[in-house]
Amino acid sequence: MILEAVSVAKHLSDWHTAVPAQRALAKFIDDGDLHRHIRRCHAV
Repeated sequence: MILEAVSVAKHLSDWHTAVPAQRALAKFIDDGDLHRHIRRCHAV
């Protein structure tokens, strides 16, 4: 019952979030690509 209520509340407060974009960004960060990108930009 609590899980359902939390799921509904999350859906109502966050229904507009682009899930595929969030997953891609999370993978980008987890794979270390963001760190590599920042290091390259810092060198420039």
